[in-house]
Amino acid sequence: MRVCLAGFAVSATLSAAGAILETVSDRLHEMLVWLLGSLVQTTGPQLLVAAPLLTLGVCGLLILARDLNVLALGDKQAQYLGLNVAQRRLLTDTCHRQGLPS
Repeated sequence: MRVCLAGFAVSATLSAAGAILETVSDRLHEMLVWLLGSLVQTTGPQLLVAAPLLTLGVCGLLILARDLNVLALGDKQAQYLGLNVAQRRLLTDTCHRQGLPS
């Protein structure tokens, strides 16, 4: 019980500190908005830099969509269905990381 209450206290304290920092710093607020997925403050040239990587990642994941459905059944089931699980996980991870901002 003490650990649970201590965790709650630490979480509340850090949450309050984060809220204070967000209200004090405009730059931190912009960063949090961007991390949540907003492209409002992104300029055209910035989007043009990211567009090829995003396109490559999305196309790769669309090609692997059927394999992702098989992987959702679990590793053993995917292996029984003839899927090379390690290879597909590596390809999926690579395509996924292409679409993430770095």
